[in-house]
Amino acid sequence: MRKIGCLTKRVIGFSVGFLVVMNPGFSQGSSFRIKKYAVVLREASVRNMPSARAKVVYIAKGGEKLTILDDLGIWLKVKIPGGFGFIRSNSVKVEQVKMITPPTGITSLKTSGPLMARFMKKKFSINFSFNYAFVNPEDFNSPVKFSNQLENDWARVAEEAGHSAEIDHLMQEIKHLPGGSFEGKYFFTRNMAVNFGLTYLSRKKSSSTNFSLDSTGLINAEANLKVSMIVPYLGLSFFLPYRWFSVEFFTDAGYFMGRFSQNSHLKLGSLIEEYKQFKDMNKSVLGYIAGARLNINLNRNMGIFLEGKYAGVNFKDILGHLIINTNGIQEERAGTVYYYEINASIHTGRYSYSDWYPVLDVYENSAPSKKNLRKAEFNFSGFYLGGGFFLRF
Repeated sequence: MRKIGCLTKRVIGFSVGFLVVMNPGFSQGSSFRIKKYAVVLREASVRNMPSARAKVVYIAKGGEKLTILDDLGIWLKVKIPGGFGFIRSNSVKVEQVKMITPPTGITSLKTSGPLMARFMKKKFSINFSFNYAFVNPEDFNSPVKFSNQLENDWARVAEEAGHSAEIDHLMQEIKHLPGGSFEGKYFFTRNMAVNFGLTYLSRKKSSSTNFSLDSTGLINAEANLKVSMIVPYLGLSFFLPYRWFSVEFFTDAGYFMGRFSQNSHLKLGSLIEEYKQFKDMNKSVLGYIAGARLNINLNRNMGIFLEGKYAGVNFKDILGHLIINTNGIQEERAGTVYYYEINASIHTGRYSYSDWYPVLDVYENSAPSKKNLRKAEFNFSGFYLGGGFFLRF
């Protein structure tokens, strides 16, 4: 019997020790406190003093639960919205709840702190951001490529022939696209949200260049390129919350509404007195945006963020309106924008050179036979870096 009793004590001791480890409420240093509530039996008045003649500051409804701050016998001091008051003890039923106070020095194993917990309770968020994209729309830059390539070839042939050729500088292509976004979020769980927003991207690049042969001007060219896009989008975000920040992964589907224009002006000495061309083009396509964002909480209602993302969008079957003016003779066409290459021969004395140059043109029906003829594509896919601030409510 003694052996059985000792064994029983050991089993009980092991069980109690196991419960202490598994339940932090029973760990060493934990304490208990009793919290009392007054459950209102029927509608009752809460007064500013423990007296039937005192001013009524709150009307408690039947079934409402009020925290008891002090027991005065006939009267109970209770917590009410905006402060405290006194209610008769015979108009309520007192309930007691045992509260467990965590031991000192033990921290929560949860990754989200109090600030993030307040954030996660909020259902809506508004983001304002600035973005800078790194893009390289090859076909769109073809007027600038044409002029730059032509001047470089002229300079090479002229120098081989013993002339002094000089280019002040090459014209600039569009390779960066700035913009901004306005985004709203609805959190349907603490880790997931629906995104809906609007992005605006715009860039204009104006440049000119001069080619001189033996200090005599031969080629003067200028070009104005402009891109603007409005992008409404819808998508999902997934959050990994921590104490004062969160990591967000998002993916969005966007409708990219693009408008493009190219205005070029070329003078080639005595070969062509003057050549002007204007193309106004537009197209809307579906694309996607995906990336990650670091959200830093400044207080319970706002914060800042840094983001990196990739946008995939390629404009095909582009519609365009073309106006060409050559030595005062004007031609106008509307239709689909095509890319092809033309051959130009350069002669300087007994030296000559021939090469192919990229151009864009507009044809209403079918395009004539050209080298490398295809429908133009404006590929504005690229990586975006950005940042901004957000509000949550």
